[in-house]
Amino acid sequence: MKGRIQILGMIVFTALFTVSFMTTVGSNFLDGGRNVPELMIVPWQGSSGCINSTGGEIVNAVTLVAWGGAPSSGYTWTRSSGSSFPPGTTVDNLSGIFHSSGMGLDPNAVNTTYTFNMTVSDGLTTASEDIRFTIEEPSPTFGCGAAFFQQSSLPAIPLPDATAASGYGASLFVTLGGGVEEATLPLSWSLSSADNTLPPGLVIDATRGVVRGTPFSNTAGQTYSFTIEVRDANNRIAICPNAGCPIYQIRVKGIPTDIQKGFDLPTHFYLYQNYPNPFNPSTVINYMLVEGGYVTLKVYDVLGREIAVLINEEKPVGVYEVEFSAMSRGIELPSGIYFYRLQAGKFIETKKMVLIR
Repeated sequence: MKGRIQILGMIVFTALFTVSFMTTVGSNFLDGGRNVPELMIVPWQGSSGCINSTGGEIVNAVTLVAWGGAPSSGYTWTRSSGSSFPPGTTVDNLSGIFHSSGMGLDPNAVNTTYTFNMTVSDGLTTASEDIRFTIEEPSPTFGCGAAFFQQSSLPAIPLPDATAASGYGASLFVTLGGGVEEATLPLSWSLSSADNTLPPGLVIDATRGVVRGTPFSNTAGQTYSFTIEVRDANNRIAICPNAGCPIYQIRVKGIPTDIQKGFDLPTHFYLYQNYPNPFNPSTVINYMLVEGGYVTLKVYDVLGREIAVLINEEKPVGVYEVEFSAMSRGIELPSGIYFYRLQAGKFIETKKMVLIR
């Protein structure tokens, strides 16, 4: 069992380290420009492979984990400039899954550890971190052992804190296994049952395995718990190695909705991406004001025609939420692309949203 023990030991260690690291420090660092957790790739991630005496090989595939930022459509992963993947491996740029490239491992690299650097983006900012891959020596008795397609063995996984009305992102974790055990890409991610609760405003990206979105204002002060189900392209379900699947937890912190004691005031103007997007029949738009003054928030169609005036008044410093309905002036809007534009003093920003009937 030496081969399997070595491989599973490395993967479990990786999961334990990522969770303990983020529980300790992950939510304490903020991207000051957007009031969201700082984007980061969790350190000390890696996996392992094996080449047996007959030339057969295994690459244990795993999801790389990024937390923070505010990905509107999941994270994007790229190999950092000047870095190279270990021979025979690659990383999917949308899901962040490290797996075999099908090109074969280096047969002379047994007991070698490779280090390569990955960069992740949430669409606005990037972060980089080293990833490690070790080619292990096979067991004399059992040859190369493979990990299973399974979720983490940890009973609970606290994800970084979210802030109400602010963007959020966090990768979920699964081991895809290796060799004949390996899951077939692509994966599909979902809540495991209706009894599980994500913070309203957040969703699980079904193809990327990322929790993302903007928690609603009324979620502040709440802690939400949920479990997930992961299926591969052959509809095989990732097993839960213990009595139950790991319970993910997200705590939502409060935001200033006015000048209130106990809250830090906004340090910047910001117009958030609406949520949900695409939407039908309504969506929520949040914005942040660093200075009080006259504020307008208007919606336009693709021809530049004014569709709705959501805000047209004086507002003090704070973070605000407004709902936009696809009924405008008594008329039901058709499907299509719309734009919403915030103007507060010299600050002007426009974002796109999509209505799908």
